[in-house]
Formats: sequence, C-alpha cells, structure tokens
Amino acid sequence: MARNYDFAFKESSNSSTRSHYGHGSKPTGITIHHWGSTGQKFENVVAWLRGPKGGTSNRGSSAHYVVEAGRVNQLVGDSRAAWHAGSTAGNGSTIGVECRPEMSDGDWATLVQLCADIEEEHGSMKYYGHKDWKSTACPGSYYAQLGKLVKDVNAEHAARKKGGTTAPKPSKPSEPSKPNRPVGDVPGPGYDFPWPSGHYIGPKSGPDRSHSGFYKNRKWSGQYDEVWLKRFASQLALRGWSVGKGKTYLSKFGNDGRFGAEYEALIRAFQKSQGLAIDGLGGRDTWDEAFKKPVT
Repeated sequence: MARNYDFAFKESSNSSTRSHYGHGSKPTGITIHHWGSTGQKFENVVAWLRGPKGGTSNRGSSAHYVVEAGRVNQLVGDSRAAWHAGSTAGNGSTIGVECRPEMSDGDWATLVQLCADIEEEHGSMKYYGHKDWKSTACPGSYYAQLGKLVKDVNAEHAARKKGGTTAPKPSKPSEPSKPNRPVGDVPGPGYDFPWPSGHYIGPKSGPDRSHSGFYKNRKWSGQYDEVWLKRFASQLALRGWSVGKGKTYLSKFGNDGRFGAEYEALIRAFQKSQGLAIDGLGGRDTWDEAFKKPVT
C-alpha cells in the first residue's frame, strides 16, 4: 500500500462483524461522509468516533477512516463494519470515510490517495454518499464530486502503474512577512492574558477552557471572548501580518471573533514564526508573544 500521507490507527469501540449485517468480510464500496460544521479539529473528530475508547459518550457511531490534508486515522479494520451509514446495507458492505467539510485541495488529494490504497487492497469499489443510505445533508460538498472522485482515483491507479503518483508535491510554506519595526517595539496596547491559567483560544467543541467567541454569556476581564479573539488578531495585524477579509489570514470571514479553521491557521503560522509549540490554540505563551514580547 503506497501511503502519501501520515497514517495512524486509533481503534474505535463502535464496530461489529460485517456478518452481523448479513455481509461477508470483504467490503464492496466506500461511503463518503463529512464531519459536519467547519472549524472542527481532526483530533476531536477522531476522539468522538472512537466512542468509549476515545473517552467520549458516543456509543452509536464510528467510521473506518478520518481524513484531512496529509493525514489519515483508521478507526475500524476494513473487514469489520463501522457504524456510519445508518442502514444495514451501508454498514454491512461499505467502508466509511469521514472527510473535512472545508474540502480543501489538500483534503481532496489525501482522500484520492486513501481511496486508491483501499482499492489496491480490496479491488474496485462502488462510491456512495451518506445521503444514499439515509436522509441527511452529509456528505455536503463532496456529494456532487463523487464522479470526479472516481475519475481521480482511476487516474492515480494509472499513474502508479507507471511508477508515479498524482499526489501533489509538498510545497514549502511561505514564511510570514515580518514588519519593518525597530527591535523592541511592541505595537498596540499590551493586554494581559484575559483568561485563567490553562485556558486558550480554541474551538467551540472544546471544553470550558476553550474560548471560541461563539458564546455571548462568557465574559472575562471585562470583555466577551469574541472581543478578545478580535483583539488578538488585530494585534498581529499591527505587527505587520496580512489579516482580514481577502488577505492572507482570515480571508473568508474576516476578524469576526469566532474561532474556526482560519483563526487556527493564523495562530499556527504565528507560533511557527516565533518558535513556539505549534498547536493552533492561543494559550498564554502565544498571547504573551503577541502582546508582550518585542518585535524582532
């Protein structure tokens, strides 16, 4: 199996034998899902779909694979049935693949690679969307692209037969431009970290210490979470970063104070530029680096 992505196996508690649904152990199809709202973290989706093994209360759903650009996590072995389709036939005969709803070019390329790997292992597959098995909006944007997915998987098979691949070569990320400021200049007001120790700017799906800006009743240090998220991004703009609608970061939604994939990408890039641990979460170290540490 030629894997052009980082691969991990974290087993889900939520699976059955395929014979439980009246099918043999060999899958005959792939069912594409998306994991719902945008901005969710890959790791959180994996933890949820693992069920009790992942420490969650989810006892009714799972998938075989979770996919995003450059990463695949397998939860259930292909010969077993994951609880993903909402139907006997779908669970019994297909492999369930959970995809990132944003459907970036990288997400798509990794999905193509995974599907080609599955077909190399089990033979040609039929492709379905979750909505083919039950009434649902899933898999969102992927459903209209199922025909393209088949073509792209076939193109990958053809490339592999010639010793190549259709996987895009990884491009070196461009380094964020740094402002022309004197060493020691910290622009803007130096706000102290507004939350208790251990809290951070993070996703709506996170625990209470994750501040997403979505909840209007969460006021800390005199301001709502949404205001603090906006101030953090505005501070990076003051430091010379291209932040806002149509710019390098927060280009789609602008600085709206609601944590999602764009805020995470901005935080990751800033952490990388400052030599911090890169986790995409705006904790105290990241905050202080933005508001307290000299510009270099």
